[in-house]
Amino acid sequence: LLANSRNPVRLALMHETIGRLALASNRAAEAEPDFREALRIWTAIGTAYQEADQWLSLTRALLAQHKWPEARRALVASAEAWVADNNLGGIAQSLTSLAILLDVDGRSTEAREVLGYSRTLQTVHRLSLVKPEEEFRDEVAARLGGYLESDRETTLIAARKWFDEIR
Repeated sequence: LLANSRNPVRLALMHETIGRLALASNRAAEAEPDFREALRIWTAIGTAYQEADQWLSLTRALLAQHKWPEARRALVASAEAWVADNNLGGIAQSLTSLAILLDVDGRSTEAREVLGYSRTLQTVHRLSLVKPEEEFRDEVAARLGGYLESDRETTLIAARKWFDEIR
């Protein structure tokens, strides 16, 4: 029924939901096309928040498939869209994916620092991340050897600069 809808918001939400269910079921290759379609629709509508969120979902699907170069591009696009939306919480959750890519590059110390920075950003700005997002960050931190503190400023622009590490 939704697939035949002429309402673009409903279609975008349908693709996003299907993608999230596939990703949660460890079917990242199946999730990727739905995230791409949701991204296409949200971009056409012009909602920075939804666009950023879909870039991040696409990043996670690409990471799960070990498509590192594509994941890098998607993650940088996500960070840029979060900045366009003035959304520090979105940047904070995207930092976990950045840590994964840094670790893939053999830069685990920097990856752990990024995770520590994300946690500090959340605390300093009293950001509310959903519990699964915090659990994901904790899981990545445990896999990499824990959090390291960072002395970088906790502003949106300073947070955005972390993503230059993977360009």
